[in-house]
Amino acid sequence: MPAAVEAADSDGRRAVRVLASLLLLVLAALALRVFVLERTFPPRLLGDEMYYVIVASNLAAGRGHLYGENARALRPPAHAWLLSQVADPDALMDSDRENRTGRRGIALGALRPLLEVEVALGTALVVATALLGWGLFDRRTGLVAGAIAAIYPTFVAYSHLLWAETLFAMLITSALAALVWMERARFGWSALAVGALFGAAALTREIALPVAVVAVFWAVFTAGSGERRAAAVRGALVLFATALVVLPWVLRNQAELGRILPISSVGWIAIGEGNSLEGRRWLRPAAPGRSAFRREVNAISGEIERSDFARRRALEMIAESQPTWIFTKLAHNVPLLLSPDVFHLYKLRNGSYGDVSVRMRRAIAAATVLAYAFVACLGAIGIASARGGNRRLLALLVLGCVLALHVAANANSRFRMPWMPLVIVFAAHAILGGRALIAELRPTERVGALLAGIAVIGICISYGWLDWSAFR
Repeated sequence: MPAAVEAADSDGRRAVRVLASLLLLVLAALALRVFVLERTFPPRLLGDEMYYVIVASNLAAGRGHLYGENARALRPPAHAWLLSQVADPDALMDSDRENRTGRRGIALGALRPLLEVEVALGTALVVATALLGWGLFDRRTGLVAGAIAAIYPTFVAYSHLLWAETLFAMLITSALAALVWMERARFGWSALAVGALFGAAALTREIALPVAVVAVFWAVFTAGSGERRAAAVRGALVLFATALVVLPWVLRNQAELGRILPISSVGWIAIGEGNSLEGRRWLRPAAPGRSAFRREVNAISGEIERSDFARRRALEMIAESQPTWIFTKLAHNVPLLLSPDVFHLYKLRNGSYGDVSVRMRRAIAAATVLAYAFVACLGAIGIASARGGNRRLLALLVLGCVLALHVAANANSRFRMPWMPLVIVFAAHAILGGRALIAELRPTERVGALLAGIAVIGICISYGWLDWSAFR
């Protein structure tokens, strides 16, 4: 048999094995998420989950993107729009409150189609994580990263929560993976698809916009001298397509509100809450100052007026906190952002899943905290060791951008969840590298990884003890 035929046959068998492995990952991830959904259905809604269900119901009923009387652009639209495609407004807003409803008259039994969407998104996130790992490193790394994502407790839990994080995590991970593959293939027109993914992510969480900019900067900066112009053209196409996806919503807001509002009105409100530092506590984001700020904002009826007030108050509070503002925010927000993924534990404590034994609650808490500490520490080692191909630079730029923005604004573990696929990819790289990878670390890289690990473990112990002791 000619060598070329043998090589083609070998490549074909390898492709079949890779596809079979990905299919097994998808099936395992889907089965686990369906199992958890069936065991927890119907969960009570908490916090912003109710916002997305109510807006989805209004969209499905033809009332438009509306929350309450006049909030028409409070949050980015993509998640509520996606849920509206399967929402039955008559069933969701059932008036039978005695047995079937949660707060605000939402019929919990009608949530199943919406939760099935979340299960599908959580399963797609596993594939996106695998593709990102494959693009940054190789097939083995991608498959290991996908396997971790398939069983990672927080990803499993978020696959039956109705916050926007799972959709955003899937979109932003897919966008980063597509960007990496685009740069590997040097295929210019794929930049439009990459930009469309970043645009859809921005319509889910606005932080996708600055991340798109730093990711494009990475692609151009790391291109060879002979490739830099082509990389710049691809980057410009990415950002153009991103803006093109967001533009219709900007024009809609202009028509609805009479002012340019890029995506949502919640931005300055969130910044104000994050800078209401009176009575702050290191281990929890809630503080008396935050509650007072929220009451002031909610007392204003107009949506644009609320945003304007929040901007003025936020800037005033930042000015009043100088010159130690940045140090205070670093000490407060970094631990909040790096804290374990506790939002499904928060729902567990508040009875969203009915009567769950203390033993099971503590088992879930332990699995969540330990898995996060394991992945975060290995991710730090993987980032420290990933010199080749400028992979480390991409992680540092993206995670550094996210950290900086949340230090300046507000922070909690829910905002970190969408970036964990990137950390998982580098954790997979560390697992496959093993001791040899650690032995090759330079002194500065060892110190950086060690400090990151100490910080994560210290924060996990602090938060983990609170969650553990709360389950009595």
